[in-house]
Amino acid sequence: MGYSIDSAKWPTGIEVSQAVKNLVERFYLLLDDSSPSSGDTLADEVFASDGVAHFSPVPSRGSEEIRLSRRNAWDKITSRKHRVLKVYICGPDADDLLFTGHAEMEFKNGQRVASEYAGRIRVTRSQGENPKISHYQVWADMSAFVKALSQG
Repeated sequence: MGYSIDSAKWPTGIEVSQAVKNLVERFYLLLDDSSPSSGDTLADEVFASDGVAHFSPVPSRGSEEIRLSRRNAWDKITSRKHRVLKVYICGPDADDLLFTGHAEMEFKNGQRVASEYAGRIRVTRSQGENPKISHYQVWADMSAFVKALSQG
């Protein structure tokens, strides 16, 4: 497992498939990847074609909107690292995940910020070999990020 989920606590009693764990890991590694192709990979390989991503206050719906939403994701950021801390399951199919995590970012103005967040990932085909994210939403206190961006 990669750094994003290697120390995460997963639920006991309901099995989360390795394919879903790999999907969550790949998702966060791609969010932390500044290469131009990461948005395409998220849109085409990680999200379902009709998936919804709440990366900002306005949700991105479908592959094209998800792809476009990542174009400016690195305009003000030089590095970003997400770590999932704990995962909770809603339902017996392990297709609705709630989680807590920690994110660290460094901005182009030299400011660094670290913060906790909560999120939700709904998965299609959670019991199959090629699950996809159908819905992603995150909640975080953005005040430290806003302050960091206003400095320097």
